[in-house]
Amino acid sequence: MKNGVSLGKKIFLFLRTPYAIVIGTLFGIWIGIASKDISLLIAPVGEIYLTILQLCVFPILISAITVCVFKLLSTDDFSKYLSKMLVVFGFGFLMITTSGVLVTLLFTPGEIKNTTEDGLGELMIHSSNTSVILQNSTYEEISLYGTGVADTSQDMVNFFIQLVPKNIFEALVEGNSIQVLIFSIILGLSLGVIGVQKAKTAVDFFDSIFEAFSKVVMGLMYLLPFALCSLLAKSISSTGSDFLFAVAGLLVMILGICLVGIIMGFMVINFRTSHLTTLQTLKALREPLLVALVTANGLATIPSILHSLTKEMRYDEEKVALIVPIGIILGRFGTMTVFSIMGIYLAQVYALELSFAQIAFVIFSSILAGIATAGTPAAITVISIAIVLTPLGLPVETAIAIMLLMNPIIDPLLTVLNVMSNMLATTLIAKNKEFQPYGE
Repeated sequence: MKNGVSLGKKIFLFLRTPYAIVIGTLFGIWIGIASKDISLLIAPVGEIYLTILQLCVFPILISAITVCVFKLLSTDDFSKYLSKMLVVFGFGFLMITTSGVLVTLLFTPGEIKNTTEDGLGELMIHSSNTSVILQNSTYEEISLYGTGVADTSQDMVNFFIQLVPKNIFEALVEGNSIQVLIFSIILGLSLGVIGVQKAKTAVDFFDSIFEAFSKVVMGLMYLLPFALCSLLAKSISSTGSDFLFAVAGLLVMILGICLVGIIMGFMVINFRTSHLTTLQTLKALREPLLVALVTANGLATIPSILHSLTKEMRYDEEKVALIVPIGIILGRFGTMTVFSIMGIYLAQVYALELSFAQIAFVIFSSILAGIATAGTPAAITVISIAIVLTPLGLPVETAIAIMLLMNPIIDPLLTVLNVMSNMLATTLIAKNKEFQPYGE
């Protein structure tokens, strides 16, 4: 009996490893290529999985953003560094999303070749009929090379006016993610204004909601290999293997941007930390980067980041302890990069010519969408792409299908980019001139 229990625990632990995800991905690809009948048979598994994830999106989003904003306002030390944090993180967000947009415009991975056009086109048609989505999109008139994109000339002023919900319950029913995000920020600010004592009950309530739905999502992570197998099998059986080649360029480009960002981040940190050699800096940062790569979980890296920056790189403990958790939760640099890339990529796929205002909207909405994913797991993060795509009339389901396919490959490196970017921001805010090497 003990051996049986032990074996069961080992199986559950294995389902959370990257190996299980890779196996599920490979099986999904194989089933999709080999048997369309089996693909259709197991398709409901993936659809039910996404439906349950959709159920968890808004409770997690509202509770995470509300509590995070409240804690920012109720921290005395935070006010001293608020302006600098806003400048550093704001500039970082703008730089990373702009880079994603410019690189995508330069390399045009969405300009599909004849050999992959049919495969990706079939995915677009198939995904547009999927009922498991975050929002009701406005792209019914879109075809792969059609001209009828709904509301592409939408007035930007009216759009920003509509960001604030008139009725939060109406926004929830309609699935308007960005209005729910704005409501959560306003609620967090309001709780911060009335003070810790009066807001304690509400904050504890939202903390409990976040923990409860996080447990649901964590439980779903055990089923992720099966869901990926189902979703990929159905997608590939409808599109053929051409789809894999269609996204290969996009995949390589995302990984390349991540690597360049990580290397540049390390170079700046090494320059800022002048009292350490390059090898000493690399050794100090090794643990948090490895934890990020292995776990693909930014929160899991916080203890090692605090140790590396304070004990090995000699930054002030109070400043680091204040900045790092906030940065890891809100500073989703990798997510913002992918969102900005996907916005331009899908516009290229659908041959949609974006105006300068629309390109600027992709940049800023990617920042908002990235912040909106604060505290959420990767599977829910994918769904938040609706904030970027829906106002442009681009299909949300297509982006979800592509990102779910790529996520097992890119998620570890995106986490490393998040961790490196947040460590860089921390070193820029907490000046190292206050610290001296031991013995001086």
